[in-house]
Amino acid sequence: SAATSSAISYGVDVSFPIHHNGAISTNYAWLPHNVDPVNNPVTFAAHAGMPVQPLPGRTEFYEEYLRGCRKHYGKYKAYNMCTFREVIRTRSGFEQVTNMKNFTANGFHKMKVPPKLYERILHFWNTNRDHMTPEPDSDAYINFWGISTRVYLT
Repeated sequence: SAATSSAISYGVDVSFPIHHNGAISTNYAWLPHNVDPVNNPVTFAAHAGMPVQPLPGRTEFYEEYLRGCRKHYGKYKAYNMCTFREVIRTRSGFEQVTNMKNFTANGFHKMKVPPKLYERILHFWNTNRDHMTPEPDSDAYINFWGISTRVYLT
């Protein structure tokens, strides 16, 4: 089945809300209309056109993310930093795309980093990795409350 496949394919709003604030697909792969659509028409109108959800527990994962954010920022600031930022984050998924310029037919080109450049990057990392500081706690886009992120500030 799609839910147990090693290569699961899915679209937006399945693993995390991307286009619709707080919306994660509940159109699970195991529902009768997805297992046997010929004999089981969609009975819940909200599932019509909703992407199939092959991943378990994503709604709970997202709700836990928001609870952690609200706990971290406190009662008053939580609305501004968590709820409002989620609206901005999902809106930017639409707006940023219109401002992107593709430099190749696919919009990207995968290639190996040239060896000399790789050596410079590796040298920078080895020289500076012990001099990183906690990243400033400035936005709800990054899960500061669950994972300590560090950055090298020059």
